[in-house]
Amino acid sequence: MSEQLKHIRSGALSDPPGMSMYTLVGHSPRTGCPYYRCHRNTSDLEGYHTSLASETRGPKGKHVGLEWMATVLEMHDWTVFL
Repeated sequence: MSEQLKHIRSGALSDPPGMSMYTLVGHSPRTGCPYYRCHRNTSDLEGYHTSLASETRGPKGKHVGLEWMATVLEMHDWTVFL
């Protein structure tokens, strides 16, 4: 715990000063809420979830059925090195 606190206090886990870590990419057509893209990357697993999310959307961003989801999960291979 003290090692983590040392990193926090040193500012190692903070955003770089003067650098925006988010970019506005659009707004929800239904609610008007903004969509942002984060420029941080926490792990290779994050890439897996981003890729998987894009493959499980049908036309016009609609969710796909269970059969398609099962097929994508069977075919989706992502290697995360630890």
